[in-house]
Amino acid sequence: MISSRKAHIAKIVFLSLLLSVFSGISATSAQTMKTCVDKKSGVMRLITKGACKSSEKKVTWSIKGDAGLPGPKGDAGLPGPSGASTSVIWFSPRDLLASRNGVVDGSGIADTSSVSSLTLTNNAFHAEALDLAQEKAKVVFRAVPKGWSKATSLTVRVFWLLTEESTAPVSFEVYLNSRGAGDDFGSTDWGTSASEDQSGALVVSKGQKIMNTHSFTWSNYESISDGELLTLSLYREGNLQKPSVYSGKVYVMGVSIEANFPE
Repeated sequence: MISSRKAHIAKIVFLSLLLSVFSGISATSAQTMKTCVDKKSGVMRLITKGACKSSEKKVTWSIKGDAGLPGPKGDAGLPGPSGASTSVIWFSPRDLLASRNGVVDGSGIADTSSVSSLTLTNNAFHAEALDLAQEKAKVVFRAVPKGWSKATSLTVRVFWLLTEESTAPVSFEVYLNSRGAGDDFGSTDWGTSASEDQSGALVVSKGQKIMNTHSFTWSNYESISDGELLTLSLYREGNLQKPSVYSGKVYVMGVSIEANFPE
């Protein structure tokens, strides 16, 4: 029987042996290793060829053991954050008209915008559209949907058309912002589609009764918070008057605001 002292020595020798064995085994080696254990002292030695002595016992070790049993199933993760309640807000012609009807600007001119019924094709299809007058800005409000505070940007699209052919550019200016408790309504910090030279506000119709879009994207940068008032302002002409700008009737079919989220 091997004494506890000898067994302890054997363990130390065995561990040293394993370190030397595993550091010297190549990828093409056999999958087992052979050792000889002294029957009295318990000292173990590795052999690569030959046989053990009569005073030793041969022991064979597997270099790679069998795969263990699968571990227990992990705990369920925490619920993810709620997604946005909607990704698009739509303003119909009547939504846009509600903030304009009968409003008189600082120059004393009343807004003459109105909702008209357009005949689109062969007197068969009709649609309501906002006949957008060339007046100053009027603001439309809508609650910021839940989840939009996490949007990276908002894209505004104005859908419009002409009922006649024209190559003169139509001037749109679209302003977007949000207002919460304590915010100043007099602030001019708005996202806008119009640049100083109005180049971002001028668009040319694609043809008679052809749907056109005028759009711009406003970077959020944590500018809006869920539950605030989203403020949209849409008008023609604006601060810079240009003689070449189209002055006839422009029909707006609606305005969409889409929240863009990180992928």
